[in-house]
Amino acid sequence: MVDSVSSSSAMASMMTTPSSATTNSASSLTDEQTATLTDVLSNYDADSLTEAEAQEIVSALSEAGIEPGAGLEEAMSEAGFDAKNIGDLAGIGPQGEQGPPPPPPSGTEDSDVASYLSELIEAKLAETGESELSETEMAEIQALVADEFGLEDDDAMIDVSV
Repeated sequence: MVDSVSSSSAMASMMTTPSSATTNSASSLTDEQTATLTDVLSNYDADSLTEAEAQEIVSALSEAGIEPGAGLEEAMSEAGFDAKNIGDLAGIGPQGEQGPPPPPPSGTEDSDVASYLSELIEAKLAETGESELSETEMAEIQALVADEFGLEDDDAMIDVSV
């Protein structure tokens, strides 16, 4: 089974109208591509495709280097498959839009950031003997946290969204 459909982003526009095709992909498929497509589709029933099967088809075509376009759409139709239906089942929207991407995986939890921030603040207060940090000291601590966790200027240190 296919582990990921992320590699199918290049195939996203496959399931769209011919106007989204580019160069060679707008023409008909080569004999080799047609044979590959026929072989891939022979493993599935066009009338009872599941989401996972549609994702497998998209992935297999992508791995085979079959480009999106009118030729592919036509060949799929001739084989009894609806390219748009496969795209919809696979989670591929029109023109390759798949909705907003998920947030990037992060090995850093908010609690990690909060713990590190707390440690830095406590250490700075102990070092200065003061009960409050100056603006300069706060900026230094923010810079240390940003460096430690790879945060950009516009990134939040802690996600407070619900």
